[in-house]
Amino acid sequence: MAFHVNKYVQWQAGAGTPVKYSFALDAEVSVVSFINQVATISVAGTVTVSNYPYNSRNSWAASDFAVLVPGNVDTQAHPFILGTYYYQQALPFLPDPQNGDAAKMLAQFRGDTWISDPVNNSNQSSLWTKNGGLVLDATDAEGSFAYPLNVIFEIPINASGDTVILAWDSSGAGSSTDYGWMDRQVWASWFDLDYRPGAISDTVWKSHNRSGGACHVYDGTKYLEMRTVGAPTAKGNPPSAYHDSAWYNMNRVGKE
Repeated sequence: MAFHVNKYVQWQAGAGTPVKYSFALDAEVSVVSFINQVATISVAGTVTVSNYPYNSRNSWAASDFAVLVPGNVDTQAHPFILGTYYYQQALPFLPDPQNGDAAKMLAQFRGDTWISDPVNNSNQSSLWTKNGGLVLDATDAEGSFAYPLNVIFEIPINASGDTVILAWDSSGAGSSTDYGWMDRQVWASWFDLDYRPGAISDTVWKSHNRSGGACHVYDGTKYLEMRTVGAPTAKGNPPSAYHDSAWYNMNRVGKE
C-alpha cells in the first residue's frame, strides 16, 4: 500500500514576520519489497522550494538547514560545532559526518538570510536531491521551483512494527556561529504503509502470494490458505457472505 505524504515547512525571521522561504514534499511512499525484516522503500513525487528574497531577513548571517532522511538516520547524532560559521555551507552536508549518514540523505534544503551580506543581501534558497544532485543553487529569485524526487532505500523493520520510515529534521541558529537541530518530524511510519504481502504493487492487484492455485495470507510467521467449508449453506466458519437474510460461509477463496 502506498502512503501519500504532503508536507509544507516555512521559515520566518520571527513570529508574525513574512515567510523567507519554504519547502514542500508531495510524494507517494511505498514498499518495493520486504525480505528478512528489511524493507526496500520507494519515495516518488515532487519537492517544491519557494523563495521570497526581500521578505524578512536576519540581521546576522545565518543558513537554515533541513534534511529528508530514512527513519534509521539520526540526524541529531551529528551536532553542529559551537563557534563554527556555517553560512552558505555547500550541499550535501551534515555536521560531524561520521558513519556514512550523509550518503543516506534523500534531500536537503538550505536557506540563506543576511540583510548585510556584502554580495547579495536577499534571501536565497538551495536544494539538493539524491537523484538530481544540486538542483537549486543559492537562487535569489522570487518564486516557486519544483523538482522530481525519485529515491529508493533500505531500512530494517522492528518486530513491533513501529519503525519510522521517513523523517524530517531542520536546524535553527541563535547567531552566526550557534546552530542546533530542532525537533524531528516523522513523515511516514511502517504503520502508515500498512504493508501486507501480496498487496497492490505497481498499480496491479495481486493475490496473496498465489502459487499453484492456492491463495494464502501471512500470519507473521507462516502462510495460511484462505478457505472456508460448507458454503453456501453452512454457518460459523468465516469469512462469511450475507444472503437469504443470514450470514453463511463463503466459497473457498483462490482455489477451485
